[in-house]
Amino acid sequence: MTWYILGAGTSGLAAARLCSVQSVPAVLADQNSLSDDTKAQLKLWGTGFIERCDESFFPDTTPDGLILSPGVPVTHPFVQMAKKMSVPVLSETDYGLQFFDGRCLAVTGTNGKSTTVSLITHILKKAGLDALACGNIGTPVCDIIASGKHPDWLVLELSSYQLEQASAQAYDGGLFLNF
Repeated sequence: MTWYILGAGTSGLAAARLCSVQSVPAVLADQNSLSDDTKAQLKLWGTGFIERCDESFFPDTTPDGLILSPGVPVTHPFVQMAKKMSVPVLSETDYGLQFFDGRCLAVTGTNGKSTTVSLITHILKKAGLDALACGNIGTPVCDIIASGKHPDWLVLELSSYQLEQASAQAYDGGLFLNF
Protein backbone atom coordinates (compact mmCIF):
# COMPACT_ATOMS: atom_id res chain seq x y z
CA MET A 1 0.00 0.00 0.00
CA THR A 2 1.87 3.10 -1.20
CA TRP A 3 0.53 6.62 -1.02
CA TYR A 4 1.95 9.37 -3.22
CA ILE A 5 2.27 12.86 -1.81
CA LEU A 6 2.27 15.64 -4.38
CA GLY A 7 4.24 18.70 -3.29
CA ALA A 8 7.28 18.97 -1.01
CA GLY A 9 6.29 22.09 0.91
CA THR A 10 5.40 22.23 4.59
CA SER A 11 2.13 20.30 4.16
CA GLY A 12 3.64 17.63 1.92
CA LEU A 13 6.42 17.00 4.41
CA ALA A 14 3.86 16.86 7.24
CA ALA A 15 1.92 14.21 5.30
CA ALA A 16 5.15 12.25 4.77
CA ARG A 17 5.85 12.44 8.51
CA LEU A 18 2.37 11.17 9.38
CA CYS A 19 2.69 8.31 6.88
CA SER A 20 5.99 7.40 8.54
CA VAL A 21 4.49 7.49 12.04
CA GLN A 22 1.70 5.20 10.82
CA SER A 23 4.11 2.92 8.91
CA VAL A 24 2.29 3.68 5.65
CA PRO A 25 4.65 3.45 2.66
CA ALA A 26 4.79 6.79 0.88
CA VAL A 27 6.58 8.55 -1.97
CA LEU A 28 6.82 12.33 -2.10
CA ALA A 29 6.94 13.87 -5.59
CA ASP A 30 7.77 17.45 -6.45
CA GLN A 31 8.51 19.34 -9.67
CA ASN A 32 11.49 21.06 -8.03
CA SER A 33 14.77 19.83 -6.64
CA LEU A 34 14.73 18.84 -2.98
CA SER A 35 17.27 20.18 -0.52
CA ASP A 36 19.80 17.80 0.98
CA ASP A 37 18.15 18.32 4.39
CA THR A 38 14.73 17.38 2.97
CA LYS A 39 16.15 14.27 1.30
CA ALA A 40 17.85 13.23 4.53
CA GLN A 41 14.62 13.72 6.51
CA LEU A 42 12.60 11.70 3.99
CA LYS A 43 15.16 8.89 4.10
CA LEU A 44 15.00 8.93 7.91
CA TRP A 45 11.22 8.56 7.71
CA GLY A 46 11.50 5.77 5.13
CA THR A 47 9.71 7.91 2.55
CA GLY A 48 10.69 7.64 -1.09
CA PHE A 49 10.98 10.78 -3.17
CA ILE A 50 10.95 11.87 -6.76
CA GLU A 51 12.23 15.31 -7.62
CA ARG A 52 12.06 17.37 -10.79
CA CYS A 53 9.10 15.37 -12.09
CA ASP A 54 7.18 17.12 -14.82
CA GLU A 55 3.41 17.17 -15.21
CA SER A 56 3.43 14.01 -17.32
CA PHE A 57 4.81 11.96 -14.42
CA PHE A 58 2.78 9.03 -13.19
CA PRO A 59 4.24 6.02 -11.32
CA ASP A 60 4.63 2.63 -12.96
CA THR A 61 2.40 1.04 -10.33
CA THR A 62 -0.97 2.47 -9.37
CA PRO A 63 -0.79 4.31 -6.03
CA ASP A 64 -3.17 3.33 -3.25
CA GLY A 65 -3.90 6.99 -2.64
CA LEU A 66 -2.78 10.50 -3.45
CA ILE A 67 -2.27 13.29 -0.90
CA LEU A 68 -2.24 16.85 -2.26
CA SER A 69 -0.38 19.80 -0.82
CA PRO A 70 -2.51 22.99 -0.64
CA GLY A 71 -1.04 24.59 -3.78
CA VAL A 72 -1.65 21.61 -6.06
CA PRO A 73 -4.81 22.11 -8.15
CA VAL A 74 -7.16 19.23 -8.91
CA THR A 75 -6.56 20.00 -12.60
CA HIS A 76 -2.95 18.73 -12.30
CA PRO A 77 -2.45 15.84 -14.77
CA PHE A 78 -1.24 13.47 -12.00
CA VAL A 79 -4.45 14.14 -10.06
CA GLN A 80 -6.64 13.71 -13.14
CA MET A 81 -4.99 10.38 -13.98
CA ALA A 82 -5.40 9.17 -10.40
CA LYS A 83 -9.10 10.07 -10.44
CA LYS A 84 -9.60 8.23 -13.76
CA MET A 85 -8.07 5.17 -12.09
CA SER A 86 -10.37 5.56 -9.04
CA VAL A 87 -7.39 6.27 -6.77
CA PRO A 88 -8.49 8.14 -3.62
CA VAL A 89 -7.33 11.78 -3.76
CA LEU A 90 -7.18 13.65 -0.44
CA SER A 91 -5.87 16.99 0.67
CA GLU A 92 -3.15 16.89 3.33
CA THR A 93 -5.76 18.25 5.73
CA ASP A 94 -8.32 15.52 5.05
CA TYR A 95 -5.66 12.81 5.20
CA GLY A 96 -4.72 13.98 8.70
CA LEU A 97 -8.31 14.48 9.85
CA GLN A 98 -9.03 10.78 9.25
CA PHE A 99 -7.00 10.16 12.41
CA PHE A 100 -8.43 12.99 14.55
CA ASP A 101 -11.10 12.29 17.16
CA GLY A 102 -11.83 15.85 18.24
CA ARG A 103 -13.97 18.54 16.67
CA CYS A 104 -13.03 20.65 13.71
CA LEU A 105 -14.01 24.04 12.33
CA ALA A 106 -12.92 25.23 8.86
CA VAL A 107 -12.51 28.88 7.87
CA THR A 108 -12.06 30.08 4.29
CA GLY A 109 -12.61 33.17 2.16
CA THR A 110 -10.61 35.99 0.66
CA ASN A 111 -9.98 38.26 3.64
CA GLY A 112 -9.82 37.77 7.38
CA LYS A 113 -9.15 34.04 7.59
CA SER A 114 -6.10 34.20 9.86
CA THR A 115 -7.67 36.78 12.15
CA THR A 116 -10.89 34.77 12.43
CA VAL A 117 -9.06 31.49 13.08
CA SER A 118 -6.96 33.19 15.78
CA LEU A 119 -10.04 34.74 17.39
CA ILE A 120 -12.02 31.48 17.42
CA THR A 121 -9.05 29.57 18.85
CA HIS A 122 -8.65 32.23 21.56
CA ILE A 123 -12.37 32.06 22.46
CA LEU A 124 -12.31 28.26 22.67
CA LYS A 125 -9.24 28.38 24.93
CA LYS A 126 -10.87 31.00 27.17
CA ALA A 127 -13.86 28.63 27.43
CA GLY A 128 -11.51 26.00 28.87
CA LEU A 129 -11.17 23.89 25.75
CA ASP A 130 -7.93 22.68 24.24
CA ALA A 131 -7.88 24.28 20.78
CA LEU A 132 -5.21 24.65 18.11
CA ALA A 133 -5.13 26.93 15.09
CA CYS A 134 -3.77 25.06 12.10
CA GLY A 135 -3.79 24.68 8.35
CA ASN A 136 -2.55 27.63 6.35
CA ILE A 137 -2.15 29.74 9.49
CA GLY A 138 0.81 27.64 10.56
CA THR A 139 0.98 24.01 11.54
CA PRO A 140 -0.36 21.46 9.05
CA VAL A 141 -2.97 19.04 10.40
CA CYS A 142 -0.73 16.05 9.64
CA ASP A 143 2.01 17.51 11.87
CA ILE A 144 -0.41 17.86 14.76
CA ILE A 145 -1.61 14.26 14.39
CA ALA A 146 1.93 12.90 13.86
CA SER A 147 3.12 14.65 17.04
CA GLY A 148 0.49 12.78 19.07
CA LYS A 149 -1.47 15.89 20.11
CA HIS A 150 -5.18 15.35 20.74
CA PRO A 151 -6.83 18.74 21.26
CA ASP A 152 -10.58 19.14 21.71
CA TRP A 153 -10.76 21.44 18.67
CA LEU A 154 -8.81 22.15 15.51
CA VAL A 155 -9.58 25.51 13.90
CA LEU A 156 -8.37 25.37 10.31
CA GLU A 157 -7.56 28.08 7.83
CA LEU A 158 -8.14 26.54 4.41
CA SER A 159 -7.56 27.63 0.82
CA SER A 160 -9.85 27.05 -2.13
CA TYR A 161 -7.51 24.28 -3.35
CA GLN A 162 -7.92 22.45 -0.06
CA LEU A 163 -11.68 22.83 -0.18
CA GLU A 164 -11.87 21.26 -3.64
CA GLN A 165 -10.87 17.95 -2.04
CA ALA A 166 -12.48 18.50 1.36
CA SER A 167 -14.79 15.92 2.85
CA ALA A 168 -17.80 17.56 4.50
CA GLN A 169 -17.90 14.75 7.08
CA ALA A 170 -14.52 15.85 8.45
CA TYR A 171 -15.79 19.20 9.73
CA ASP A 172 -18.18 20.11 12.52
CA GLY A 173 -18.73 23.54 11.02
CA GLY A 174 -17.37 26.07 8.63
CA LEU A 175 -17.14 29.76 7.91
CA PHE A 176 -16.99 31.29 4.45
CA LEU A 177 -15.77 34.85 4.88
CA ASN A 178 -16.03 37.66 2.36
CA PHE A 179 -14.53 37.13 -1.07
